Amino acid sequence: MEILLTFILTLALIVSGLIMPWINRNRIHALKKEIQRLTEIVSILASSHESENPTQPTDQPPEQAQPITPATEISPPDPKPIVDSSTITPAAIQPTQPETVNAPRVNLEQHFGARLPVWIGGIALALAGFYLVKYSIENNLLNPTVRVTLGGILGLGLLYAANWVRQRPNFANGVRIAQSLSGAGIADLYVVSFAAARLYHLVPPFVGFAAMACVTLCALVLALRHGPPIALLGLAGGFLTPALLSQGGGDAFSLFIYLYFTASALLIVVRKTQWWWLSIPTILACLLWVIVWLLSRFTPGDSIWLGLFLLAISATIVTGSRKSYQDQVETGEHTALATTSILNYIGLAGSLLLMGIVAGKAGFGYLEWGLFGLLALAGIGLAYFNDRLYGFVPWVSMAVNAVM
Repeated sequence: MEILLTFILTLALIVSGLIMPWINRNRIHALKKEIQRLTEIVSILASSHESENPTQPTDQPPEQAQPITPATEISPPDPKPIVDSSTITPAAIQPTQPETVNAPRVNLEQHFGARLPVWIGGIALALAGFYLVKYSIENNLLNPTVRVTLGGILGLGLLYAANWVRQRPNFANGVRIAQSLSGAGIADLYVVSFAAARLYHLVPPFVGFAAMACVTLCALVLALRHGPPIALLGLAGGFLTPALLSQGGGDAFSLFIYLYFTASALLIVVRKTQWWWLSIPTILACLLWVIVWLLSRFTPGDSIWLGLFLLAISATIVTGSRKSYQDQVETGEHTALATTSILNYIGLAGSLLLMGIVAGKAGFGYLEWGLFGLLALAGIGLAYFNDRLYGFVPWVSMAVNAVM
């Protein structure tokens, strides 16, 4: 149990170390774009004022402005402000820009000064629950049923506390504290489900599998409220669940149906929240499961389920990322290294390559050739309608077909 928890924590730290720099990069890029947009707006406003009054400073002759009569000397002061808005120029506005440029430094300090201790506290809560159970086991204080029950109550209590903190807008650093509590609660429920099914055998393995699947679904729903860290935790738990609760020989149909719905739920969250960086590890995890199955439990009868899984995942990638890709093209922000492009490259190229390997492992039957041909024809059709994004697919299909 200690080795398993250490492995999960190490994996979480590695993934967060790879993902968080991309999140910060995207935030900094968004801040730079916002600064540039505001600067352009200020320049347009200043130029419009100048165009409305082009000769205002010099349109009055000097001899008319100099004479001063007694009536004007004793008249009340002009109620208008001394500085006219039409005289504002970009040069006058420019000194206020350094305050906006210094904003990323505040965010960096906030990351390390306020957010990092909160997440350390959340990890400490998860470890405290684990070592409390470990202490009760070593001293034989509680029976397994009570341990699992108390662990479930702790996880649900943490989720309730996270929701309570989130609903208090005046709570200091409430957003990060709610994220930390939610993460600790989700991790606790994963461990409780695993312990009930595998460690203590209190429930059948398929019940534990269903419980961990429900926890994954709960994590994805909470991610819409508490942010990307909860979605990342749901990603790790969702794809580790089949490995933690494997039942010997396994069933390709059940496994890949579960993996498809898990990946689809994650991609729905990604599309709704625009966390496209999360789609890359999601697709890599799907392809990795296909490789693991091919190397460990593959039989020729599994080729249809693997082929349909690869087809479904490819279709989901294309349909899920289409709107975001079109929006980026219309605004001129799309590049070859955009996340939506990388997602399509990895998903379609990886599916074609793995489908060729599946066909080879199954003996190049008519079914395997048909599934490969269907995937290749779909890619050629996509390249016909959008050569800029999918032009690589026919070349990958030709290369894999030549090897086959």
